Amino acid sequence: DLRSIDDSIEVLIHDINTQPSSPMKFRRDQTRRLFASLKTENFLAHQASFSWKISQLSLSPFNISDQPELLVPDTLELNLGPNLLSTGLKLVTFELRRNSGSELTARDFAFIEVLNSALEVSIAGGTEVFRSIDKPILLDASASYDTSPSAGSSSGMDYDWSCFIITQSNVSRNYTPVSNVTFRGSGSIYDTFVGASTNGNLFQLPDDVFLRGDEKAIVTLDTKRLISNQAYYVVLMVTKDIRVASGIQIVHVRDEDVFDIRILCIMNCDSPASASSRTSFRTDCNSVRCPASLKYRWNLLRNDENNSHSKWSTQRHFRDLLGTKVDSKNLVIKEQMLEPGSSYKIKVDILSLNDSFGWAVYQFDTLAVPSGGTCHATPLDRKAVGSWLNITCQGWSDENVPFTYEFFQESKVGKLDMLSYGVRPYSVVYIPPSDEDVTRLRVAIVNVFGAANKAGFSIKLNQSSLLSAEEIDYNELQEKIFVMDNYFSMGKVNTAIQEADALLFLLKMAVEQGDVNRNLLQVSRVD
Repeated sequence: DLRSIDDSIEVLIHDINTQPSSPMKFRRDQTRRLFASLKTENFLAHQASFSWKISQLSLSPFNISDQPELLVPDTLELNLGPNLLSTGLKLVTFELRRNSGSELTARDFAFIEVLNSALEVSIAGGTEVFRSIDKPILLDASASYDTSPSAGSSSGMDYDWSCFIITQSNVSRNYTPVSNVTFRGSGSIYDTFVGASTNGNLFQLPDDVFLRGDEKAIVTLDTKRLISNQAYYVVLMVTKDIRVASGIQIVHVRDEDVFDIRILCIMNCDSPASASSRTSFRTDCNSVRCPASLKYRWNLLRNDENNSHSKWSTQRHFRDLLGTKVDSKNLVIKEQMLEPGSSYKIKVDILSLNDSFGWAVYQFDTLAVPSGGTCHATPLDRKAVGSWLNITCQGWSDENVPFTYEFFQESKVGKLDMLSYGVRPYSVVYIPPSDEDVTRLRVAIVNVFGAANKAGFSIKLNQSSLLSAEEIDYNELQEKIFVMDNYFSMGKVNTAIQEADALLFLLKMAVEQGDVNRNLLQVSRVD
């Protein structure tokens, strides 16, 4: 077993598949963190050297590049920033040696596949917009871009526009019935059509519905070919080299004179977005005659059903989710207010003093969080003032690995005190004596994008909060200091911190008993 060439030493890369047929996959423009851990018994961590190595790998024919693409020494956490690696299959190796330059002591390996950077498609205005049939309807996708930094924004991108309508019958001979719609680059567009087509049949309009200019990213819908009081589904497919991405905008055409209102996402705009972070939007009016004074009204809708049978419901108590007023021009949704793994629509209605109006909708999804697991605590049999617990989590799953685990103690008023942190799904923690019979604990299971699920649970501990003078063994205190220092030297920081917490509590109790200055002075003289 290469993980443990020496029986006293073991290394482990966490949460990555060890089969080249099923590597961890991520795009070149994304960030990933890899974690490794050491299990050592006969030597201290500072007496060893360890490093990460990433090499290009080919399976047919099998070949590992002699020259590593990335070599990072002396860290257990490897941060892979955007565009750091080339595309392709990679062999990831974590190696440990007893001394720098010595023979290999332990090694673990895993596989990753770096995919092409994404193309981002953006049609100005939002997911749904209100437009008047009496004015040209501008469709602007010039904000679309290639996330690869070497590409130069939208350079080399091709734009293919198409327009669809859903009706009970074919309203024009020029419309082409569509029985099966697939768009490369976005499964959500297909879901949109499936949900909308329950109210009629899907038809595609001819290409001449678009008035095109020199700029391929900007087109105009010819309103002479449209029907008032009808919704049109505009789909944009952007291609570059072998990459494809798609976007959709639903244009509601009305015979009234409406404002051209646009919603723009400012913060936490990834798709899907993180429910753990703040999300910010702003609006603007793109009409020539937009007045200076407008009234704004925001609403939040959530999809309560699956994608094929959408059921959007207005969220009650929307005001409580906001960091801004519900009638402000801009909107901020506070962190931890949205449900993970859900679909939302932000809608803004705008009204002028003379009752002219407009509205727009921005649809987005939130990241799912790790799920399906449990956490529990077991008391350890240790002679100590306070309690030592072994907290263990198991069964958590999510496609966005690796996980990190944050272990907390929760007070009566809900305040969280971090006890430990790491990549292992377990931790030994120290709980000081307390007058409370029940100790409340919480574990945050965090995926690679920072989306977290928190598991809360309680355990009843029989603790004594008092020490008598004769129970204080100052030699034992000095030994605890040595143990704490040893854990720090071995790189086991979490364990060292727990020992420090226990030691500090004992010292505090000793000081409270008084007449201990001489003994404390002796304790502080540690070689």
